[in-house]
Amino acid sequence: MPNMSANILIIEDDPAMQSFLVTLCESAGMSARVVDSVDAGLKALQTDMTDICLLDLGLPGRSGHEFISAARTLSKVAIIVISARNTDFDKITALDAGADDYVPKPFSSGELLARIRVALRNGTREITAPEEILRAQHVCVNLSSRQVCVGAEEVLVHLTPTEFNLLILLMKHSNKVLTYRMIGQAIWGNAYSGSSEKIRVHIAQLRQKIELNPSSPTIVINEPGVGYRLVA
Repeated sequence: MPNMSANILIIEDDPAMQSFLVTLCESAGMSARVVDSVDAGLKALQTDMTDICLLDLGLPGRSGHEFISAARTLSKVAIIVISARNTDFDKITALDAGADDYVPKPFSSGELLARIRVALRNGTREITAPEEILRAQHVCVNLSSRQVCVGAEEVLVHLTPTEFNLLILLMKHSNKVLTYRMIGQAIWGNAYSGSSEKIRVHIAQLRQKIELNPSSPTIVINEPGVGYRLVA
């Protein structure tokens, strides 16, 4: 198991899950602190060095959704929801509130560690990545020239303004689920009607141009009932 140096804040009220998460994090070389309520989590976020929050939604008193909203006024720390609530509504609500990822219970140790690695990479990328060039797998975008190249030979492809804006939005939030509402409001603002079908049509057109096999996409992945995730 690769060693990951990170400070993890676990916000969970179930003792068995607390113990499991602490053991998992420490076995991967991370330090872990546990709190069991929203208020304690917000206090820890302000006083302790924290790279990632692992958050259960079903907490006593204030809900995990309240933690997400409050935390986003304090910090850009990555928030990974781990919850037995597995409905599209719960996922969308958490992601719209500002969570970075959503892992339904039960989950495997390997899956959660993989999600943590992605969150850590994204945090580093936000600090160090140059703004002029964005890359995701075989796609390269030059922001200043608005040119998009695909494949090992970097073939230039033409995107419509909407397709280009969609791609940039997804690339700047790579490996994070963006809900239909988040995408719609970012692209069309107040003109967005709330229709997910409009987004699906533009995503389908974008895939035709950037995916090596549009019928089996590997870059822009659908999260059924929720939205899309770009896999970098």
